[in-house]
Amino acid sequence: WPKPSGRRPSLPIASSPLPLCPAIRFLGAASPSARPAMGGAESTLADDTGAAAGGSDGRRGRLFVGVDIGGTTISVGLVDNDGVLRGSPRDVTAVGGGGVSPVWWEPLGEDHSPAQVARRVRRLVEAALAEDGSSMTDVCGVGVCTPGLMDIASGVVRSAANLKGWQQVPICDLLAEALDVSRDRVVLENDTNASLLAEVWVGAARGRKHVVLLTLGTGIGGAIMCDGRLLRGSRGQAGELGHTILVPDGRPFGGAGVDGIFEGYASASAVALRAAEEQRSSGSSGADGGGSAPADCAATFGAAQRGDERAM
Repeated sequence: WPKPSGRRPSLPIASSPLPLCPAIRFLGAASPSARPAMGGAESTLADDTGAAAGGSDGRRGRLFVGVDIGGTTISVGLVDNDGVLRGSPRDVTAVGGGGVSPVWWEPLGEDHSPAQVARRVRRLVEAALAEDGSSMTDVCGVGVCTPGLMDIASGVVRSAANLKGWQQVPICDLLAEALDVSRDRVVLENDTNASLLAEVWVGAARGRKHVVLLTLGTGIGGAIMCDGRLLRGSRGQAGELGHTILVPDGRPFGGAGVDGIFEGYASASAVALRAAEEQRSSGSSGADGGGSAPADCAATFGAAQRGDERAM
């Protein structure tokens, strides 16, 4: 066997601000440039000219809608063929968090009904198109990404632990109907796979053929590219590390049905949950014990950076 060279490979590290995460996801889900890496399963977004979309010119004809249905938010954005976000909200109060965002988004809330989610996606798409001065006739493809187990070819989410009641959901059919577009122009992708494909297309991993990506949010996702090909595995679950048992019989978390999983310790929601437990046990009311708002992941990291031992 060859001896190790002692040199560590140079790894691309993404340092995008948190609000860009959903944007990066649907860049990958919607991009025709990423389809060769996907293995051809999403081969019907648009032809090479974009003329089938009915756009008024070549640039408009290469406009894509990206949709990210996550465990806590619904996000929508417009992406052109160069991977540039368009139609971003100028009024920060128009989106769910009231802060600067490159995409249109709102909290998922408690109603996870697939039909209702599709209708909410339509409203966000209409807002983005209006901001850009475009219409659905300018769109030549729609990419949607979700967490969970899915059948990419049929556009069905088989199961999503973070989306209540999502079992065998034909999300591509629902979005095609809600947006009034042809079904063959809507494609589904796992959210973390979409993140990886976007980083390879226009992000930190551009030009790389071997890439591993982890997403830390409501849960934990993983994606792997080897020799320029996205690895899916026999059941489409390659790279999915979130439900790996990290501590046998450890902390219960979410609806996984198994205790001690990776998500229960390292996801953003788990960090917030553990910070809240610390608040209750110590009698404090904020991430830094100073009587501020209840802890979330960002506040907990901020407290750790300030040297709070409980946060660390």
